[in-house]
Amino acid sequence: MSAQLLEGGPVAEAVLDDVRARVAALKAIGVTPGLGTILVGDDGASTGYVRKKHETCESVGLASSHIQVQAGDPPAALDEAVAAFNEDPSVHAYIIQHPVADGFDFNAALSAMDPGKDADGLHPTNLGRLVLQ
Repeated sequence: MSAQLLEGGPVAEAVLDDVRARVAALKAIGVTPGLGTILVGDDGASTGYVRKKHETCESVGLASSHIQVQAGDPPAALDEAVAAFNEDPSVHAYIIQHPVADGFDFNAALSAMDPGKDADGLHPTNLGRLVLQ
């Protein structure tokens, strides 16, 4: 059997159309889903990735929030960002963009996340659930 080229564009657009419909249904009952991002430092690739997440959120009707932690901030600034999103009812899920700047503990921040808001599924509880399924 020979390889078959799959066109990713139409598949991606179909997924986004489905998300738009789901977001519209939630908004119709008074819920605007929200995604948050935490970026620690100024890694160029990470900055672009996070920017694209927010553009996609806008295109499907999701609310989006962002917390920028500067590389020179104390490590507690990441803890505070995680706590803020954990407590914010308008943020239904969020990511901590990896890699984080030197001096910050990505794994500790993941562990502090509310596992129910872990958009990437990297919280230890969520990874455990994946393995046990």
